[in-house]
Amino acid sequence: MASTLSAQAAGSTVTLDVDGSPCDFLVVQQGKPDDSYDDSCDGTWLMMEGLYNEMAWGGASTNKYSASDAHAWLNDDFLALLDPDILAMVKTVKIPVADDAAVLTGADGLEAKAFLPSAREVGWVASSFPVEGSCLDFFDGFSNSDDRRMACDSAGASKNWFTRTYVRSSGRVAGILRSSGGPTQQDPDAIMFLR
Repeated sequence: MASTLSAQAAGSTVTLDVDGSPCDFLVVQQGKPDDSYDDSCDGTWLMMEGLYNEMAWGGASTNKYSASDAHAWLNDDFLALLDPDILAMVKTVKIPVADDAAVLTGADGLEAKAFLPSAREVGWVASSFPVEGSCLDFFDGFSNSDDRRMACDSAGASKNWFTRTYVRSSGRVAGILRSSGGPTQQDPDAIMFLR
């Protein structure tokens, strides 16, 4: 399957089992996006096409994605839902992430197998946001209100979803607005979807 995935262009869809049911994933990047990423990030990047779990990002007590409930759930409970053969192919990578006043990049990035995209990775750039990586190929050219960012829950309803970007100036987490695919900001203890 690895050779098949590496041949898929950004925007392609692949289907993988999650908790025994087929789920569609978008290919959002092939290869390392730029030098702010560790070499471990060189591979095929997948993002679940729909929304999967509704939960708080991490509560008002943390402003670090690395300490968030979302990061813990993705790298424990979510990974346990994958077919063992698929899980064996999921790489451990180091991603750029804001950590207090600095953004950790390259080999100093956050270690993860599954993670929320940063606001910048989905093409949302704002001067108040930390620079966590770069726009992924699938999202290149999206405007701030592009409905191609929208995602639906299992009932087909469009919902807001979290990124990993914490906005220090507002004390909120960057999210994607369900009605337009554009940006919003939510309290970290608000309940929103993970994608």
